[in-house]
Amino acid sequence: MRRGCRVQKASLVAWRAGIHNTHREGKMGRRPGLGKWGITKVGVFLAVLGLAMVGWIAPAIASAWLSCDGIDPIIKLNGKQELAIRVDWPSKYSCSIQSPIEVRVYVPAGMEADLVEESTVTTSCGNTVATATSIFNRSVDNRGDQVYVAAKVNATQSFPVVVVVSVDGKVARELRGSSRSGIGGWVSISDK
Repeated sequence: MRRGCRVQKASLVAWRAGIHNTHREGKMGRRPGLGKWGITKVGVFLAVLGLAMVGWIAPAIASAWLSCDGIDPIIKLNGKQELAIRVDWPSKYSCSIQSPIEVRVYVPAGMEADLVEESTVTTSCGNTVATATSIFNRSVDNRGDQVYVAAKVNATQSFPVVVVVSVDGKVARELRGSSRSGIGGWVSISDK
């Protein structure tokens, strides 16, 4: 009996000190907490909250690209295929572009490539932006029928740039990067 009194006394001292045996204080002897259904409810709430945030943020990101300016030189390959290179950027950065936009096209050795059209655009702030397109034949032809397209947008600010390369009106490749750094990639030009 004496031992039981000590346990009660120790429990009373712990209670007064604020040290509780919490696993016995919940409903019907269970530990307090979220439980299986509470965790599910919290998970669903966080998922809905995440989707709502995406719903608010995604249109803001997309709206930056809804209004864009672009420029596109056109190159004729072997007298039959048309290679169009469109360089796009958000309109709000148009005033920071320093003309020209450098476009370089590296074609396979022996392929004829003629510049059909060079582009010029007048931006909303009155700047005239043009492309300076250069065509080079690769001396080492280890990529078959692929063309390498590179673009560099000279600007006072850094901003996202998208280069869309089309062959005969069909988008062949979309390259993403930023101004002031070169953007480039290989594009297949086969007739398949």
